[in-house]
Amino acid sequence: KGGTYYPMTVKKHLRAQEVALENRLPCLYLVDSGGAFLPMQDEVFPDRDHFGRIFYNQARMSGAGIPQIAAVLGSCTAGGAYVPAMS
Repeated sequence: KGGTYYPMTVKKHLRAQEVALENRLPCLYLVDSGGAFLPMQDEVFPDRDHFGRIFYNQARMSGAGIPQIAAVLGSCTAGGAYVPAMS
């Protein structure tokens, strides 16, 4: 089945990024993820407010000069590997 990103996980992640972007606050990622939970991938990937938006927001924060720090706390596979790589 793989994955640890559920639809609600993505919503929480995106909301934290929104707060950081709106207030120009540094973003700290505590990463221990196996990517999207495959049995629910139809709910994780479907539109602009889901999993891919996380990476888009990271690129926006980088372009705006907002610091991003990733603390890798465990294995980071699949989509979970990109968050620390883009920080």
